[in-house]
Amino acid sequence: METLLRDISYAFRLWRKRPLLNLAAVLCLAIGIGMTSIVFSLVDGILLRALPFDEADSSYVLFLQFPQNGFPRSPFSGLEYLDFAEQAKSFEHVAGIIPWSTNLTAEGEPERLASGRVTGSFFDLLGTAPFMGRTFTTEEQEAGESLVVLSHGLWQRRFGGENVLDQVIPLEDVPFTIIGVMPPEFDLMVKGVDVWVPLIHNTRVPRTVRGVQVIGKLAPGVSLAQAQGEMESIGRGWQEQYPAIYADSGWGMETVPIYEHLVGKVSGVLWLLFGAVGLVLLIACVNVANLLLAQSTTREKEVALRSALGSGRWGIIRQLLTESVLLATIGGILGLILAVVGLRFVLSLDLGQVPRLAEIAIDWRVLLFTLGVSLFTGILFGIVPALKSAKIDLYPVLKEGGKTDAGKSGRNPLRSALVIVEIALAVVVLIFTGLTIRSFSALQDIDPGFRTDGLLTMRMTISFRNYPAPHQRSDFLAQVEENVKRVPGVRDVGIVSHLPLSPGDFQGTVAVEGAEVDPNATQKNVSWRFINADYFKTIDIPLKRGRTFTDRDDREAPSVVIVDEKLAQRLWPDDEALGQRIKIRNTPEEPWREVVGVVGSIRHRGLDASDEEQLYLPYRQYPFATNAILVDSDSEPMALANAVRDAVWAVDPKQPIFSIEPIETVVRDSTSQPRFYRMVFTLFGGAAFILAVIGVYGVMAYSVSQRNEEMGLRLALGAQAWDVIKLVAGHALVLSVAGAALGVVGAWIGTKVFSASLGDILFGIQATDVVTYVTVPLVLAAVALVASLLPARRATRVDPATVLRQE
Repeated sequence: METLLRDISYAFRLWRKRPLLNLAAVLCLAIGIGMTSIVFSLVDGILLRALPFDEADSSYVLFLQFPQNGFPRSPFSGLEYLDFAEQAKSFEHVAGIIPWSTNLTAEGEPERLASGRVTGSFFDLLGTAPFMGRTFTTEEQEAGESLVVLSHGLWQRRFGGENVLDQVIPLEDVPFTIIGVMPPEFDLMVKGVDVWVPLIHNTRVPRTVRGVQVIGKLAPGVSLAQAQGEMESIGRGWQEQYPAIYADSGWGMETVPIYEHLVGKVSGVLWLLFGAVGLVLLIACVNVANLLLAQSTTREKEVALRSALGSGRWGIIRQLLTESVLLATIGGILGLILAVVGLRFVLSLDLGQVPRLAEIAIDWRVLLFTLGVSLFTGILFGIVPALKSAKIDLYPVLKEGGKTDAGKSGRNPLRSALVIVEIALAVVVLIFTGLTIRSFSALQDIDPGFRTDGLLTMRMTISFRNYPAPHQRSDFLAQVEENVKRVPGVRDVGIVSHLPLSPGDFQGTVAVEGAEVDPNATQKNVSWRFINADYFKTIDIPLKRGRTFTDRDDREAPSVVIVDEKLAQRLWPDDEALGQRIKIRNTPEEPWREVVGVVGSIRHRGLDASDEEQLYLPYRQYPFATNAILVDSDSEPMALANAVRDAVWAVDPKQPIFSIEPIETVVRDSTSQPRFYRMVFTLFGGAAFILAVIGVYGVMAYSVSQRNEEMGLRLALGAQAWDVIKLVAGHALVLSVAGAALGVVGAWIGTKVFSASLGDILFGIQATDVVTYVTVPLVLAAVALVASLLPARRATRVDPATVLRQE
């Protein structure tokens, strides 16, 4: 211990002599370690932590498969869930959940709540104890009792964290008794859920109306293969009993581990980010190693004297490693501070559908990781300089006053090799950065087919209890539309069941009157939504042929529909779409609808969804509960928010209104994940770029300082300043080109290794995009060359007379 303290004390005394060099080393390490800790906290919170319920490893999300109909993974219908839960013996628990929303109409402003309608077995399967109170049982769920379990967030936000057990709250004006509050981390299957209520199965709903997400927990001693075999047996029974429903040739059932379902595609992307930040940390280590190698050359006489006075090789190595580990420790502390600030910034961003965000934090696991990284990097970048310094030949060093052959030539192969590696690593990170930036730019350049600015949007969900009949819902929407139109400054009002580029959609196949359907052919899905007469005008979707809806297209008029260009072209490639008749569901009760108009195609599910086909129904004929209002006005959109909300409440003061925002926010939120990827890779790429340039500058500056005598002699013998610049810059160019070439090869290998993850990130470009692969190494090599010019110019100012006198 005494020896260690003496080594640390000696290190601090030396640092006071070279503060700038050590400050640069600490800052490089702080950047690398801080970024690594940020990404590790994301990886740890989302991927590595166990799910917050017992026996997650034996729990699976179950799906139906209808690949021929375009549904590779489909939820169950209520009747399918009931049949499966009764017949499946391989699962100890089978639970069902329907993501939904409900209206809280208590005193104060009405609020829309995200709810999970669940079976009582849902809580038994997960095995998570409530934070307060209890959960409802299967018997209470099947009896349809009005019980509610609150999320921890709603309990804090709406009820101030007080004891609310046995209190009654109105959901859709129905009194529900609060029986429990779940813990903060309980946020499964329904993102941002506020309440859990019993799932009441309506056996009159057709077997083909699906929306129940099913979870199964394997019974003790049952393997997944056994459970899959039983599911196939149940499926064959359904096919025999309902041949028309399960005629899809690829029909079946699938089990997906609940962890995989919750994490989804985020897993591969996060590991890709972790790999990228690892390269940034390596660049920082190489930089610091180069700095220490430069310092070791200037300390050759010191090391030689210590050896001559009896200090052994191990003692010298120990001293130098102590200095490097101390540097890394200080860099790790600063990096941890950077990680805390950076993580807060990252979590403040809209990360889209990234799961388990509430579990991400700087805790003991991240602290332990940061400590480990600090120690590892201290040894990693310190071992080579330490070993090199310990091999010094005493006699020539003491004789020449510390000037070795390497010092005279200024060429150090090891340091040059480290610069090549540093540039190569930077090229890899920058190519991945360039790919994400170009991909995001391509996404931003997409024309969604509708107006993306100047509109106010807000959403609401109409209560089926207060407006049970279709005509009541259509009358309510008509009154809302009229009231909002009367608000001063409002030009147009659009109503649509689902806003473009926002969550939610209706999809299914359509039947065309008189057309023959090949039962073996894949039936493409079509999206549909319900709108008012002015929707197309408000959002600027152009009418191509025919007409738009009018107020006369109500429930007393013939059923009509409007299709987009893509759907019209597919269904009637050689004929006119106007006047044709289709069904949105091929069931006896569904009416044939006449096509009265063709409009421009839009991108609803995302800017990257280019193959969508749309059709539109008038809400006066087919009103839906969930709707969005779009308002075009003479003023800034949010300036009318309160007036429009009051206009809705004038019709029904208990109607919750939520997501009040300009349409620009809706469009921006639809690209939140690509924007996040671009931002993170840009940070990584920027750090790699700066560190690489610093590395080149440091090597060139050191090389010039060690070659002053050579430069002076060259100038004395008639060399021009340009000759000296070419000599120095040429060396930098060789290093840069070698590093860039190696980096291009490394990036190409990386795109092959992470091809699946890159496929989830990139849009509109290939992972081997030529522009990126050419531009990045050229730019980095050019900047590195420029970074070498300052030391080169300094070399031209060496006074030959002074150098000759020293010789």
